[in-house]
Amino acid sequence: MEDASEVNNGHTVRYNGAVIFVKIVYKNFQPMTFNQNLSHVTYQYEISALTGTTAKDIKTIYDKYPNTRIVQNRHGIRVVVVQTGQLARGNIQAFLLTLTASLTLLAISNTVVDSLAIYVLPQKDLYKKFKYKITPDFSDYMDIKNRRKGMNFDEDDDGILYDTLHQCKSSQDVIKSHGVVR
Repeated sequence: MEDASEVNNGHTVRYNGAVIFVKIVYKNFQPMTFNQNLSHVTYQYEISALTGTTAKDIKTIYDKYPNTRIVQNRHGIRVVVVQTGQLARGNIQAFLLTLTASLTLLAISNTVVDSLAIYVLPQKDLYKKFKYKITPDFSDYMDIKNRRKGMNFDEDDDGILYDTLHQCKSSQDVIKSHGVVR
């Protein structure tokens, strides 16, 4: 306290005063971790002396105005305390709002990409054939299956019936028909 002040006015720190800065940081969670105990609050102090500052207060007290007055020239240590931090708590409404917004944006981006691929891009016909697989008419499938109900088969022949009715080209045939060679 008796050292020379950094204010450069020829006085000591005791005469000029000093400012001490105390920062208290609160926290009840760790980022990017799960299963957190949000009721356990930790705190940390960061204390520093602010150099080149003074802590001086001059107060004028009038005893019998305007004839007498008392001027108090007070010097000391000013302590400035700042509380900060991050305190979290779970909020189901915020979670549902975030989830809904993210799923909505995902659906919109899917629609935009599909529309670009099918209607705008140069190979839109090829993209459309890969996106939408044309299936056979299932009424024919059900007719054949109902006719075969009376017959005794050891195992279910759905796979054979599907292959019989399915008339779509394979993906390799579609690529070759568009002139794309691997």
